[in-house]
Amino acid sequence: MSSTYSTKLGLQLPDTNTQTGVWGNTTNLNFGKLIEQAIAGTASISVTAGNVTLTESNGASDQSRCAALLVTGSAGVSRNIVAPASSKLYVVSNTADAAVVLKTSTSTGLTIPSGITQFAYYNGTDFIAVSQPYDADLKAIADLSTTGIIVRTGSGTATTRTITASTGIT
Repeated sequence: MSSTYSTKLGLQLPDTNTQTGVWGNTTNLNFGKLIEQAIAGTASISVTAGNVTLTESNGASDQSRCAALLVTGSAGVSRNIVAPASSKLYVVSNTADAAVVLKTSTSTGLTIPSGITQFAYYNGTDFIAVSQPYDADLKAIADLSTTGIIVRTGSGTATTRTITASTGIT
């Protein structure tokens, strides 16, 4: 009999009475590499050239098994990152210059703006945000590098003001 593979992580599941004398190699790969990749691995994904479909391999390292996706590149436009339609939690850090959409081949997907790190989970239908969603006003405040009274100057923009004795607010 031959081995089969787990449906979520693609780990090799040797059949009974197989791999006599070498089963340790499979166990070491499963536990020492593949499970570690699923818990703490990071895949670097460049979106400069176009949309990206994450690699998916049974019994071997791949991008879709990784816990974190570091998105890089200068695409200038939104790109899709296509992941398997399988129960999975990702940490997606989008350092590319445009938004990315984490999706399956048939779903709408979750948009992650440039400069944002987002937890994303596949719920059986689509990827959904697991943490606080992106807020343009909060990002504008976080990007301020000066001190003073914070003033919202428009949607997604903020500045600081100071109060000076005898001159008022500037």
